[in-house]
Amino acid sequence: MAEWITAREAAAILGVHKSNIPKMLRRGDLTKRPQRPILNRAEVLALRDARMAAQAAVAAARELARQPRQPT
Repeated sequence: MAEWITAREAAAILGVHKSNIPKMLRRGDLTKRPQRPILNRAEVLALRDARMAAQAAVAAARELARQPRQPT
């Protein structure tokens, strides 16, 4: 059985302001159901994990770019 959460709870899990949740819904990052609470906790957690992985990849690429290159 799915656990449903509010937009405010989703914002806290994702580490964003609650005004970003409707934007994420419009972009298709999240889907909602007609009754409240509107968001599936598993979907929010999956989005959080994907966002964290993307941030880690960007940080790793930046760190790799900062390392001095060996002369050839």
